[in-house]
Amino acid sequence: MTDIHAFNPEGSLLRKRQLRMLEILKSIDTICRDNSIPYILSSGTALGACRHGGFIPWDDDLDIELLKEDYDKLLPLLEANLPEDMALQTHQTDCYYYIPFAKVRCTNMIARDRYNLDENYRFRGVFVDIFPLEQNWLPFSQIATTIQKLTMRVSRLSNRYAWLKNPLLNLLYLLSYKALYPCFRFLSHLFPTQTVRHVLGAGYNAARKREELFPPSALRFEGYEFLGPNNIDAYLKRLYGPNYMTPPPVEKIEMHSIESDVEDC
Repeated sequence: MTDIHAFNPEGSLLRKRQLRMLEILKSIDTICRDNSIPYILSSGTALGACRHGGFIPWDDDLDIELLKEDYDKLLPLLEANLPEDMALQTHQTDCYYYIPFAKVRCTNMIARDRYNLDENYRFRGVFVDIFPLEQNWLPFSQIATTIQKLTMRVSRLSNRYAWLKNPLLNLLYLLSYKALYPCFRFLSHLFPTQTVRHVLGAGYNAARKREELFPPSALRFEGYEFLGPNNIDAYLKRLYGPNYMTPPPVEKIEMHSIESDVEDC
């Protein structure tokens, strides 16, 4: 049986990527704490913290979540206070980035998408995903996911078709984020609930319960203390089922779609 830690031995490219993401997370954490903004390590990152004490050995991303109102406060703080070797990526800071959640990217370790979705991005460094959470009904979330999948398909078009690609992306963005999604949000908030999901268009529709998330509790990750779900057991069971502490068989492990490289300075 293969040792799962063989995926990211010290000195490997994956481990270098993970440690660079850890440095980004530490910067985000400092800014959040300095400004009393609650966030949580989320999804596979929370699972890795609980099951492995850090990264899942084969994982090549890092995720945090926070409520939409706190996300809106955080973005300008990140843009103003991140270290010089990191950059905030949103559609406002990178016009070809048609994704509804932010990334903080480093600028000295490049991440290349195998599907070339990032061909025109201004920022292409190793990143941490920052997911805003909001109340939205599942059917609305599913419709938004379908629209986002269409947007990503258009993004995959070669630059040879820029005459078609760029106007289509702009049209999809305007119709969804400026017209349709505000209507969805208005309707969703007519009947308040304790259920939240990733922001419309993020592509992940799993429900979260506010009381399982906030207020955050301390969570150890890679030897450092960050913030995690208030009830991490309930949170992870909701996302991954009751046996979340059992790793999958090695033959069923799937890597993400990102390749990394160290940029020559």
